[in-house]
Amino acid sequence: MDADSLELREQCLVNPVCGAVGLGVEQRLDWETTAPVAGQTPLWDGRRIRPLTWSGQEPTFERSRRAALLEALERLAGARQRTGQVVISAEEDLTREHRVPDNFGAYGPGGYVEGIVPFSPDMPHEWVVANSLKDGREVLVPRDLAFFAQPLLTPRWSFVCTSGLATGSSVEEACLFGLLELVERDAFINCWVARVGGRRIDPRSVPGTRTVLSRAALLGHRVDVLAIPSDTGVPVIAAVARGSRAAAFGAAAHPDPERAVISALSEAWTYLPEREERTVRERQRCLDMLRDPTLVTGIDDHPLQCIFPEAKPLVQDYVGDGPVLPLKEVFPEAPLAGLGALGLLNELVSRLGRIGVDPLVVRATTPLEGVLGLETCSVLTPGLSPLDFGWHRQRVLQMRRPSEFCRNLGMPEPATLRRHPHPFS
Repeated sequence: MDADSLELREQCLVNPVCGAVGLGVEQRLDWETTAPVAGQTPLWDGRRIRPLTWSGQEPTFERSRRAALLEALERLAGARQRTGQVVISAEEDLTREHRVPDNFGAYGPGGYVEGIVPFSPDMPHEWVVANSLKDGREVLVPRDLAFFAQPLLTPRWSFVCTSGLATGSSVEEACLFGLLELVERDAFINCWVARVGGRRIDPRSVPGTRTVLSRAALLGHRVDVLAIPSDTGVPVIAAVARGSRAAAFGAAAHPDPERAVISALSEAWTYLPEREERTVRERQRCLDMLRDPTLVTGIDDHPLQCIFPEAKPLVQDYVGDGPVLPLKEVFPEAPLAGLGALGLLNELVSRLGRIGVDPLVVRATTPLEGVLGLETCSVLTPGLSPLDFGWHRQRVLQMRRPSEFCRNLGMPEPATLRRHPHPFS
């Protein structure tokens, strides 16, 4: 999908009277790294109106506006179901193939708060139809796993985020983008909790990073890039941007390692100013969270632990002190980069199948997106580690997946898992 060629009809999407996604967009003129644009849409979640935020972070405001509006459309589509069938039934009464929350990882005892209750086979619940990306067969999944802000008539089993939600110019492209994000997050969280190190990459060896690196040098910031392993074989990159007061993390998965580096670096680089500003403004709270993980309760808390100088050892432990290598030495070949969207999707589904994962997709496209020629899909991967927010909701700590991940890579299983919240947002 070439976002620059889309006719988004911005005046219909954002205007102060009847904007489809919001009243307007805000350009952050004070940002020193990129040219971010942000907005929000009021959304009823069944209990109260909450702001659904969306943003774009590109080198120019024009490109950031387009990226922000695309993210707004994507998140509105994935927030709640607008088309398709809903089945209300207890799990024990279902006669069709289905998946339950435990297939995606169960919460620990502290996770069942704020309206979340443990899965029970005799409890009525709402289910929606997903399709296997392997063979197209229908599989019922809990509605609250497919749509991240869906109000329910039944008790809620899960609290999820936008991971796996993606928009493209076709269903296949949307599924591919969603699947790549889930592979990226699975690799990141497994490496974090199992203390699996990455291979350091010299960002100067990557075409397309010159502007960011020059800007970082001007501002006195440091950037590190790591290739982190994935048992899918897809290149996954993590990036760390460090200022004088805080650090910011980013990650990306892409068949082309160069594009993965640029995406991960852009993400970390973009958010550094906010991380530094908030760690100054909320310094004591950040220090408290660094010392007591139970105080990390939501998505905004996780990155605030990277406060300097106190968290420098934590960040440096993640980056490591191994040799810094050119990209071509870390990735001599990129055999997946030449495949088209459908070919790459099929190859990725096949690779996931070899590690016991059957990806599922729920089509979430809205009528408005249909007019614009877009498709949005919510991709689910039972068996991969989810990236959760809030220390009490870390399903990965209850799963066998980190050990299986290490075994698949030919590494020793971790004796213990890292008991510290990840720094991602």
